[in-house]
Amino acid sequence: MSELGLVMEYFYSTSAVNADLSILLAATTGLTHFVTGIIASYSLAPMAGRLSVIDGTTTIFNIDILIQNLPPVLFPLDNPLNAIQGNSMEIRLSAGGALNTGKLNAFGFSRF
Repeated sequence: MSELGLVMEYFYSTSAVNADLSILLAATTGLTHFVTGIIASYSLAPMAGRLSVIDGTTTIFNIDILIQNLPPVLFPLDNPLNAIQGNSMEIRLSAGGALNTGKLNAFGFSRF
């Protein structure tokens, strides 16, 4: 264990047709979540695409995605988004509409 405490890396992936997608990092006392990258895409141009990152109940990153993404939208974050210590963190991609497959990938680390 270093001065930074125990560090756990993660990579999560999810996909669905015409459904909101969510990657949830659970609230844990003493744990801080960091998102270092997000990859998001839709198979068709979405009706009202949106990518959000939520710290507890506060939205800290929020963009509209209104076109089909080929290649997928990639957000490498040199300065990671982080939750307040002990809070949950959610990465959310809104449903893209009928017959539209959304894909959401997020990676980063959590630290005690």
